[in-house]
Amino acid sequence: MSTAIRALTVLTTGVLLVSCSAEAPSSVTAPPPPPPTTTTSTPVPLTQQEYQAALTAADQALAAAMAAIQAAGSVEALDTARDAFAVAIATEDSKLAKLLPPTALARSHQSMRTALSTMLSSVQSADVTTAPKADRCGTVQPHLPAAKENVNASVRSREADFKALTTAGYQFGSFIPAPAPAPPAQQTRRAANGKVLLKVGPRGRGRLKIKNAAASDVAISVVTSGDPAKPQAMIYVHASSEATLTGISGTYQVYFKTGEDWDDGRKGFTRDCGYEKFDQTFDQKSDWQISLEKSTLGNASTSDVPPF
Repeated sequence: MSTAIRALTVLTTGVLLVSCSAEAPSSVTAPPPPPPTTTTSTPVPLTQQEYQAALTAADQALAAAMAAIQAAGSVEALDTARDAFAVAIATEDSKLAKLLPPTALARSHQSMRTALSTMLSSVQSADVTTAPKADRCGTVQPHLPAAKENVNASVRSREADFKALTTAGYQFGSFIPAPAPAPPAQQTRRAANGKVLLKVGPRGRGRLKIKNAAASDVAISVVTSGDPAKPQAMIYVHASSEATLTGISGTYQVYFKTGEDWDDGRKGFTRDCGYEKFDQTFDQKSDWQISLEKSTLGNASTSDVPPF
């Protein structure tokens, strides 16, 4: 019997196992980048030379604007120059506000800026348009010089506030006007006693004797026109003296002015002035005598009048 050899081939079936999940794959988010690194620099104060250069520039700008004020030839031009100076103050102050001065000058720098701000207000409020009024002696100061001095005084008033800078060796303030000129020394001018200061019109027969018992000199005006500024005659009589005016014509009034320091050019006193007139009228038909002495026993009244 033949032996049959059967080969048995074993087929092994491989099984692939796949794992399934119901969840979606997770995503990974990268962290944000760190913020950029910034470097803050500390402001460095100006050097002394740099600060002085800034002060000089401001000083020169203000000095140029102030020169225009001094050069103004009319009140209108002065008003315009004053406004331009105010603009210059504001402009230069805004520039100075941006500076970091040397550390030792921090307080002085702020004081200077405060002074500029105050000066600006003073300059803007300085009166340049109102004409000066006549004083008691009838003297009127010229308008333009008086207006300029109003502006100059408003600037000059802050000068002391810049002293800290100048004391520390810095130069600032050349724009500040020079001090106002000192008033002239008082004079005590007098005309000669009995001097006829003025005589116009025809000569008449009237005669007026003046006894001046007052403590000050007097100028007597004989007025026929009603206007004491246009007398027919004027005579000067010293205190505690007497004089006589002759050749008066017509019916007239007697005005008189008293005071100190006679200005012959303007025919008036310059100090301690008084102006009066006798209430009664006089005429050339009689010789009159008047006594200038305040007395309860007097028989002639007087009234105050405006300067003439």
